Amino acid sequence: NFFFEMTYDKFKKIADYRKAAVATLKYIATRENQQGEGMNRTLFGGERTYQLGEAIEFVNTIQMKQLRLWHVIWSPAQTEEINEKKDLDLRKIARETMKYLQTIDPAMEFMVAEHNDHSDIAHVQGLVFVNGWIRRDDLIEMGKIALQEALEQRQSLDHGIDLIPLLQQSVQRTFEKSRSADWFIA
Repeated sequence: NFFFEMTYDKFKKIADYRKAAVATLKYIATRENQQGEGMNRTLFGGERTYQLGEAIEFVNTIQMKQLRLWHVIWSPAQTEEINEKKDLDLRKIARETMKYLQTIDPAMEFMVAEHNDHSDIAHVQGLVFVNGWIRRDDLIEMGKIALQEALEQRQSLDHGIDLIPLLQQSVQRTFEKSRSADWFIA
């Protein structure tokens, strides 16, 4: 199973919008890990990564038509077969999902952080900055894209893992043959 959700808060003043966005970015970038240690996570978006200061600067200069602050979270359930091994590339899943929104708003940006250190359930969460309305059907489609990417990764990873013993055996046989050939030549 795969959890994907986007919700929004609506604001009347740009100052309130920016304050909430900065607070959220600080939270996701610095939330403590399971040992209670402060973290300094790199935020990532579609084409780049952001340090917290860069993300705050972005928020403080952004111009939005509607003051909707979109929150997003991706979380493949670790208890299910899909991410039991906690080896899915959550960044890739996030980026593939967000490509869909770029068809609605090519200037869309998102800033999210991978959280795999404060909970047993690895997840990605953050903010999406989009001008325009995201319809319910769009959100459903994005959830399907996230699930499909996760399933493709799982299949690819499992296929690769199954090949490792075969590759090791092949290398071992090649090594043994080359040693036997060297002995016969000598």
